[in-house]
Amino acid sequence: MASTPASSAKPAHHNAFGFLRLVFASLVIVSHAPNMIDGDSSREPLYSLTGTMSLGGVAVNGFFLISGYLVVASFCKQPTVFAYLTRRIARIVPGYVVACLFCILIVAPLSGVSLEVLRESAASLATSTLKLEEPVITGTFAGTPFPALNGSMWTITYEFRAYLLVIVLGLAGLYRWRIGIPLIAGSVWLGFEVTNGFIEAPHLLSALSWLYPKEYLAIFLELLFNFLVGSTFYLYRDRIALRPGIALLAAALLVPALFVPPLAVPAFAVLGGYIIFTVGFGVTRGPLARINNANDISYGVYLYAWPVGKLLLWYWPAMPLVLCILLNWLIACALGWISWHIVEKPAMRYLTKMTRLS
Repeated sequence: MASTPASSAKPAHHNAFGFLRLVFASLVIVSHAPNMIDGDSSREPLYSLTGTMSLGGVAVNGFFLISGYLVVASFCKQPTVFAYLTRRIARIVPGYVVACLFCILIVAPLSGVSLEVLRESAASLATSTLKLEEPVITGTFAGTPFPALNGSMWTITYEFRAYLLVIVLGLAGLYRWRIGIPLIAGSVWLGFEVTNGFIEAPHLLSALSWLYPKEYLAIFLELLFNFLVGSTFYLYRDRIALRPGIALLAAALLVPALFVPPLAVPAFAVLGGYIIFTVGFGVTRGPLARINNANDISYGVYLYAWPVGKLLLWYWPAMPLVLCILLNWLIACALGWISWHIVEKPAMRYLTKMTRLS
């Protein structure tokens, strides 16, 4: 979900990645709403149709595809590792921390958590914030389906780990020996298939479980695979021709693949990635190239949509699904706008200036 500081006078980029990020953040809202209302995931539009991926899964994987491309590009263009890491920290940490404080100090009390419970949770909340994990407070939205304080924030720690992995791979010279990245991506894909039981390899599964906690292994490998595929698109950008006709063919192949469990994730990463980058780089003018371009509110929309949606349903449990999605989106967009202008953009400007002075 990475982007760069923008000028308010003109679009920051002549592409549609800002638009795509906002679309993905909005899809997360649509995907989460049915579960928030009554826990009935069968009403999730894409998962109820395919049985493999939800709109939320498409959105998160899409974020990681774009991030894999843009973050590796950022690393390769930065003069030092310090400059790269400073920019990555500036992009996600300030917005995340303020959103955490919003959830802890405002959302939690409004959702039925007492001040005493907040005080007792202070140490664990400080630890989870330092680890860029979602805040957890006992009693939040008690008695409701999926009573998490912020059920979207779990991806942020994976995003930051991907930033650190970029440094490791870069220092190992794998961005110069670029065939290494798709080879690693292929290995991660194999691990994903084994972890999900699509390929039987018990000894490999045991080794993978030893390397990473088993309960998080599948999602870790899925996100890592998408990130590495996005990185591969960047490294081979001189050889991958992004053409609308091929993108249409990719879409025609992707649709049936989404109905096949072993193929859904890799097909989305490769075929969906081709579609995403064709649209992202192919749209250089017009409304889609201007939407969410100079002022990227998508990160804020993503961070605030869950707590806003839960609060809406906490105080109006019978809210119709469509109205819930619409109000959630509008309020999350407003908070995303505030987050961009008050927190994210100033933090990026300040830390980028500090990097140049160092």
